[in-house]
Amino acid sequence: MQQTARESLLPGTVVYRRDVLAVRLSRRYKRFLADCNFSEGPEVTTVHCPNTGPMIGLLDRPDAPALCSVASTAGRKYANTLEAIQPEQGGSWVGIHSALANKIVEELIQRGGLESELGPLQTLQREVKYGKDNASRVDFLLTLKGQAAQSAPSAAAKAGVGRKRPGEAMPDSRAKSSTRTEAGKVVSSDRRGCADGSGGSNEATRDGSNVNLFSSFRKGGTPISSSSSLPGGTGSRMMYVEVKNVTLISGALGAPAQAKPKRRNAKGGVRESAPAPESAAGLTAGAAAQATTSTCEQTEQLAFFPDAVSVRAHRHMEDLMGVVRKGHEAAVVFLVQRNDCQGFAPCRQCDPHYADLVAEAAQVGVKIIAVAVALEPVTLPDGEKIELQWKYVGCLPVHLK
Repeated sequence: MQQTARESLLPGTVVYRRDVLAVRLSRRYKRFLADCNFSEGPEVTTVHCPNTGPMIGLLDRPDAPALCSVASTAGRKYANTLEAIQPEQGGSWVGIHSALANKIVEELIQRGGLESELGPLQTLQREVKYGKDNASRVDFLLTLKGQAAQSAPSAAAKAGVGRKRPGEAMPDSRAKSSTRTEAGKVVSSDRRGCADGSGGSNEATRDGSNVNLFSSFRKGGTPISSSSSLPGGTGSRMMYVEVKNVTLISGALGAPAQAKPKRRNAKGGVRESAPAPESAAGLTAGAAAQATTSTCEQTEQLAFFPDAVSVRAHRHMEDLMGVVRKGHEAAVVFLVQRNDCQGFAPCRQCDPHYADLVAEAAQVGVKIIAVAVALEPVTLPDGEKIELQWKYVGCLPVHLK
């Protein structure tokens, strides 16, 4: 019998998995490199570090436990990739592979895990040109079903309470490959290549079959103007989605920075940034649901982004605001790859201008969404291999103060 209804996405659902090796992190250097101990001896092996940021708070523990994946293709200069670090003894594992954020968020979107925030998915395109002079590429361009915008937030959402996502059920990551229709074309499910150079070839399951986690949607598509017809036809709407990987927590930072927030004007000069809003008053219904400005408790640990000044992130927020002003919808999804945070906030200490832009974007109507995943290394039944699992935790309240 065909199933007509599916259960809500439950916390603990595995959304991604990868075979790894247990190592000790000796040092990280030159942005893309790290030395790891793969044995008890003093010898170290250089591995690829897929995170170019400062990784604040992740590199302080000497010989911290870490997990490395093995490249599925031969010929790579560095056969191993650093995937996760445990910066505190007995603490949360932290996923440092920035490129995986897009893959995990795409998986959540495809399976309905973010349907309450974004809307019901019809089609998805990757890396579509947009923004001023088409100089940017949005991570995902979604075509959504229906004309109605997001409804007014509930009382719990206004209060900043974390909500469970009532999206569609998420099948196990080892599900068979499938097909779907996209813009009139049937697209088969496969796994895309990874930015670390692993090639993204299908991994073998324990029974020898292939794991196909990610549907292959069109990449590098042509930007769609406000006057273009949508792939879904009448009643469809467009949603531009940017994804950001989050590893920084509030506990890793010291005293607030004293840098004065700045922003560029139309002539390329610099002027003082507009102050952040003091309350959620005036935000759109969609923004208010995620971008609550309620005061955090002193004991509440927040996930922060960015961990350094990012001109590229500034441009992305400005581009998303431009999309909304043209009549489309936009969202930024902050994927928190750790399970020890109770909320999310833009990091004013690291990049005050970006914090101002996020607050401004929320007022314009850009949806600000934070979703967390927990990383758990699991020893497989054979007792030799370790599988790192990324498990859905849920959406976090967003604080703009």
